[in-house]
Amino acid sequence: MKRSGVVVLIIVIAAAILVLWPAPDPLKGVQAVAVGNGSDAGSDIFSGLEIALGDHKIAIVSDPAKADAVITLLDVKAGDLNFSINNSGAQGSLHLVCEVEKNGQRSLMDLYITYQNGATKAELVGRKFYEVWK
Repeated sequence: MKRSGVVVLIIVIAAAILVLWPAPDPLKGVQAVAVGNGSDAGSDIFSGLEIALGDHKIAIVSDPAKADAVITLLDVKAGDLNFSINNSGAQGSLHLVCEVEKNGQRSLMDLYITYQNGATKAELVGRKFYEVWK
C-alpha cells in the first residue's frame, strides 16, 4: 500500500472514532439534581419528583445546596416543536437545550420530549464535543 493510502486510511479511522465515540455523561454519579433557572434553581414545583436515566434514578430536590448538579433550561428550539391531532390521536415533540452544572463545570445537554398515543417519553442526551452547531 502506498504512503498516501496509509494516510487516507488513518484519517478515515480517526474520523470514524470521533463520530462513533459516545458523548460524555455530565450526570454520571449524580443522585440528586435541582431544576430551575438562575435564582429560581431548585423550585418547589419539581421537588419530590424522580427521573430515570438509563439504569439509575435521580431525585429532584428543591435546595440546590443538597443537589449534586443543577439543570437549567436555556432554550426552547421553536423549529423543533411539532404537535398534531388526527384520527389516531394526539402526538407531538419538543427539543429543549439544558445546561448542567456539576462541580463548577458546565455542560450542554439536549432534552427531547415526545408524546404519542397517550405516552410521554423524555430523553436527555449529552452533546459530543464537536456538536457546536446545535
